[in-house]
Amino acid sequence: MSTNKLGQKLFSFILWIFFVSLLISLFKQIAVYRRVDRRLLDEQRQLEVLEERNRQLKERLKEISRSEPAFSKTEETLGLESVKNQPIFLPKKNYKKWIELFFY
Repeated sequence: MSTNKLGQKLFSFILWIFFVSLLISLFKQIAVYRRVDRRLLDEQRQLEVLEERNRQLKERLKEISRSEPAFSKTEETLGLESVKNQPIFLPKKNYKKWIELFFY
């Protein structure tokens, strides 16, 4: 009879530990979700502020280009078109440099 009670106590203890660990995990996930949600809201607010600032700057640029014709030149007249068509060369990764040193 004592082994049966001991087994029941052990089972209930393991069950309590399991439920407590589930609750802790649940609360951690809720905290992570709330933190991510809060960060997402902050980023959305910042995006709205930046979009508004961008709109204001575009309006200001239009005003300046109307008042002074020197600022209304397009990219082609400024010579930026040739810069756009040039290929971009990225540096080699470190492991590729070592492979070339030893095997080529």
